[in-house]
Amino acid sequence: EQILRARQRGGFTTLENAGLIRLTGEDTETYLQGRTSNDVKALANGQGQLTCLLHRKGHVLALFSLHRAGDRFFIVTEKSQVSFILDQLETYKFREKVHIEDVTSQYLLTALQGPYSDVLLRKLGWQNLPEIEYGVCGRPDSEAFIFKKSITGDTGYVMALPQPAADGEREVETEALAFDLVKLDAATLEVLRIEAGIPAFGLEVTSDYLLPETALEQLTASYSKGCFQGQEVLARIKTYGAPRQALVGLIIHSPGLSPVSIDTHFLINGQDAGVIKSNAYSPTLDRFIALAYIAREYRIPDVDVSIVIEGTTDLLPAKVVFLPLYKPESSKQQAKTLYQQALAEFAHGSELKAIDMLRQAVDADPHFFDAYESLGVILSRQNQLDEAIALMHRLAELDPQSIMAHANLSLYYMQLDEIEKAEEEKAIAMSIRMSKIAKEVVAQRQEADERKKRAEEAHQRIEMFGQVLEIDRDDLLANYGMGSALVDVGKADEGIPFLRKAIAVKPSHTVAWLALGRAYEELQQFDEALKTYEQGVVTAAKRGDITPMNEMKGRLEELRRRLATPSN
Repeated sequence: EQILRARQRGGFTTLENAGLIRLTGEDTETYLQGRTSNDVKALANGQGQLTCLLHRKGHVLALFSLHRAGDRFFIVTEKSQVSFILDQLETYKFREKVHIEDVTSQYLLTALQGPYSDVLLRKLGWQNLPEIEYGVCGRPDSEAFIFKKSITGDTGYVMALPQPAADGEREVETEALAFDLVKLDAATLEVLRIEAGIPAFGLEVTSDYLLPETALEQLTASYSKGCFQGQEVLARIKTYGAPRQALVGLIIHSPGLSPVSIDTHFLINGQDAGVIKSNAYSPTLDRFIALAYIAREYRIPDVDVSIVIEGTTDLLPAKVVFLPLYKPESSKQQAKTLYQQALAEFAHGSELKAIDMLRQAVDADPHFFDAYESLGVILSRQNQLDEAIALMHRLAELDPQSIMAHANLSLYYMQLDEIEKAEEEKAIAMSIRMSKIAKEVVAQRQEADERKKRAEEAHQRIEMFGQVLEIDRDDLLANYGMGSALVDVGKADEGIPFLRKAIAVKPSHTVAWLALGRAYEELQQFDEALKTYEQGVVTAAKRGDITPMNEMKGRLEELRRRLATPSN
């Protein structure tokens, strides 16, 4: 019940096992840039990132989130990692002006997670919440901070309230319960974490594993920032192939299966295929699930396999999936769903229900302008003109180019017989409309110029690759480049032979599979496109080329949806 409520509404808990480290000093950015695996210098004020401390051989020594708040940096991690991280950072500090301190005892760390966490925080007075994951914001009137950090897979935040924080803690709990958020215990949090596919340090992530094996490389490592410890090993793996194993999700179709011990091995086709880490029954998916390290040859997403868990003889049907196992709707998607439901209620004459749903939609996504407009219209029909006017003024603040905000204000003021205000708003709406028309004309010209420029560049590439191919017909990059350029200029039929040649020269060249699928789509040869993307996904999965793999998976899903629609 806790898990399902947490997914539907949200949850809160005090993070007894969380730690907080603060870094200050004029050399902090430069020092962290050289010590951690991610690009610290890319962080603007209010931004953050997931990052690591690595062994020189690429193994993970520590995993944490790093957040930049003005001239201060904060590390949010598990208490069990705090002393090690402090020791590592202090050991390699020489003349750098950096002050590193454990401030865990100075703060109460509380998590708010789930669809309504941001709505609750705004009610608690946090109006400018960080919009991107690992962002941070403080309060001008105190030393309290909010870190945008999901520990359940849903939208989530970690609050750092200065001690003594008894009053703040009570306020958070009171308001959370009023929003029907559930208080999360440790066991519930663990299942939510496994569903979300979030690797935990000490369980899925230890010094036994290379960073590319943990499914965290794309989030935690920068290959363009310069040197950091372990970078050479990571770069070699990225260049020459995938690691021998990788962390994936397993969905096991076996009713009544009990959790197994961490590091239990499993077999596929009689061979040792991997090791199970965190595992549990998932109420959200109604399946037994596990995070597991699996051998490279079986690392193919959405493929059904049969496994035998070490110490048993039962053959269990299972599916290998890339993490996360559970992916929630974003707050924007939730707002859109509420908006559509509200319009349906309005069409059936249930205006009060529609108003309530639209208010929830605006809470879920404060920048969902269509919801503002619809809510204002229905409020005016209910003669709630003061609220409708306040809503349109809020919309005009959020979107100064909103024609409808001022047009609706004109109508509402007219209903109140405030003619002068109505005419003023009508004039503003007309002015914005004329300005938009002018901008659209300029944008169309710029777009045409950009298309012409791209076509010229593509033709230059075609000429250059043609010269290379005259010398060597089997040149991989020239075949791929020629094929891609021909697709870009609308000659997909001419590009296909070059892309197929590139794949023949190097079957693991995953971007060529992606380009070939695009070419077949351009020609509306959808069966060939599907087969190409399917083969490309398998190839990319085995190599660990996550970006082209995810793009091909996305194209596959979109193509299948389109072909399943009767009109297509």
